Amino acid sequence: MYVALAVLLLLGTSAIASRHLRDVRKSIGRNARDALRQVERSPPEARIAKLGARAEAGTFEAKLAECLAEVSDPAARVAAANEALGDLAFVLDSRARWSPTAGRLALWGTFLLTLLAVYDHALYQAYGVMACGVIAVSAAHVMKKRTQTIDREGREIADALVKTLLPEAPHRRRR
Repeated sequence: MYVALAVLLLLGTSAIASRHLRDVRKSIGRNARDALRQVERSPPEARIAKLGARAEAGTFEAKLAECLAEVSDPAARVAAANEALGDLAFVLDSRARWSPTAGRLALWGTFLLTLLAVYDHALYQAYGVMACGVIAVSAAHVMKKRTQTIDREGREIADALVKTLLPEAPHRRRR
């Protein structure tokens, strides 16, 4: 019984941890780096159209191309790019705590289930519960690290796209 609960805990916390990973992967297109290379090779006047053609629907690149294509004033383009970057940052930051929270839930849930199993004199089940807990905490940690890597790469690509599309805009270095 305790091992079955531990497996449910493992599945639940893995689902929570993977949610942010899915959101990060959806917000930045899979071919974003290729789109950036294609845009850099294009003449400056055709870059926005090229990005719009290469971008996957619903991604940051598509939203950026759409926002920039709608306006022609340089100041309005900078504002549109800042808004698109802000939307991207919101999506990436809004669920950034989900993986660590899943890890803590797995840790404390494993601790509670292990205590209950030991109290019930089900020592072999306690070992199974601890094994499932180690797997759940490890999975949450791995998903957190993978999400952070994809997040960092996505932000770098987004910044490079904005620098490429709007060379006249003032740019700040990321800290």
